Amino acid sequence: MMNKYTHFDVLLLTLYYNLDGPFGYYPLITQSGPGEGDKDTFAMAAHFYNRPYHQLSRPPHYGGFGNQFYQGEPIWEFEKLQNVLKDIKVKLDEGEEYNFNKMFNERLNEEDRKLLFYHMHDPKWNPFRFMREKQTLNDNDEDIRVLGRTERVSDLELVCYSIMYHDFCEMGYQFTCFEDESQEDKDKICGFLQHRLEWLNENTWDNEYKGFNYTRFVDELDWSSSE
Repeated sequence: MMNKYTHFDVLLLTLYYNLDGPFGYYPLITQSGPGEGDKDTFAMAAHFYNRPYHQLSRPPHYGGFGNQFYQGEPIWEFEKLQNVLKDIKVKLDEGEEYNFNKMFNERLNEEDRKLLFYHMHDPKWNPFRFMREKQTLNDNDEDIRVLGRTERVSDLELVCYSIMYHDFCEMGYQFTCFEDESQEDKDKICGFLQHRLEWLNENTWDNEYKGFNYTRFVDELDWSSSE
């Protein structure tokens, strides 16, 4: 998250870094280590302009059956981190011996951290690929889950399939990223999404989400209070 009003120059420099990222700045920043990409260019640009920024002190938390990860909520963690640092300073001023695990590590535990993003790395969140490569089936062609449980939405996979069914099949939205998919697969996608939605409803982890309908959910939102 970035404030464009205060950090617009940072965004422009970040854009510059990324235009030549794969052949220049990405391997330079990570020294050709794993996971190189745009994520580190934001902090580097902010550092260049001496703008304030915060990077999460905790790595993403594994949360699925492939390579899916939860990412913590940065504002919450920043505020908690400031409180932890203040407490450490008080204890050190009182003469207590510094202990990293006790004073810092144990205070920022995984259990009480807030969730902001769910990153699905492999397999990518592509319904056509799910269908074509049978990524939602096991070796016996039985349905399986792809996403794990989350702390805020206990059946995120059911919610995501309801959204996809709404966009593809009820609203008929066209997505440029799927323009090259074959017409045969486009004709089959709604049947696949409907089947997955029915199976997830029958096997939901939380009965609160049983029968979840994205269209009804949006219709019931109170938009009058939004700015």
